[in-house]
Parts: sequence; C-alpha cells; structure tokens
Amino acid sequence: MVVIAVTACGNSDGKEQPNDVRSMDLWQFVDFAEQNTPLTPDRVSKLLGIELKPEEQNPRRNSGGPVTLSGVEITNITAAGSGDDWFASFDTKSGQCITQDDVKKRYPDLKATGAVERKAPGQPVEMSSYRPAAQIIFSFRQSDKCMAGFGLQPPKK
Repeated sequence: MVVIAVTACGNSDGKEQPNDVRSMDLWQFVDFAEQNTPLTPDRVSKLLGIELKPEEQNPRRNSGGPVTLSGVEITNITAAGSGDDWFASFDTKSGQCITQDDVKKRYPDLKATGAVERKAPGQPVEMSSYRPAAQIIFSFRQSDKCMAGFGLQPPKK
C-alpha cells in the first residue's frame, strides 16, 4: 500500500507544492489528510499541489508522485472515488524504520485489519485506526516490519 521545510519547491513534474504541506512531518500529514476528507482525486491533487493522472488499467483510479515532506518521501499517491465512496493511499519511503509500535504511540486504537496470520509472504500486514472522519490503514512490510505506506477511506458506519 507508501520522505524539508523550505519555500515552495518543484517536484519531479515541475509543479510547486504548498509550503505548509512540504514542511509537515509524516504524522502532521496523516492528521492533515484526515482533516481534509473526503480524499477524492481532485482534493488530493489540490492538497499536495500535484497532478494525479488516471491509471491506464483502471481510469477511475488516479496516481501521481513523488512528494517530499519533512523526513519522508511519499513515492506514490493513489486516489479514487467521490462523495462517500473514496479512498487514498500513500506509499512512503523514510530514512528510518517506522514500526507498528511507533504508529501505536500515535494511534493507540491500532488494530489488525483482516486476517494477519494468513498473509502470503511478501504481502504487507495492515493495521487500522478507526477515526471519526476516516479509517486510517497503515501498511507494514513483512520482511523488516517497517511501514510501507498508509491509506485513508471512509469510516465504518
């Protein structure tokens, strides 16, 4: 499923990103994303100051990136949907390993998403925090137990 506080800088496609987003660390960005739901493709594009383009295999999904935040790079962003039917995922790359324990310190309600014990080798383990505005899903690589990314979708009703 996943990194320099300066003035606005260009990303790989030459567009500028808003200063406030670029200066956020990972946790500030996760909170910011949750506060700006629903995360439709248009909203994600505006929040990050980048263009998301329809995927060739599935034109309802839009992808883009990378975006560099303070201390973490979001290597790929995917968003789809509209209204109450949306999701956004953010693949991350960091200079340090962010573990499940690190995430639990910030999201004490973190719980396994799905059947963790039946994950095929190489498939990420997912843990979720159920918030009022969104379900935040954190993805961890099995190989090193480090966070690979996170996603948000509408909260369970």
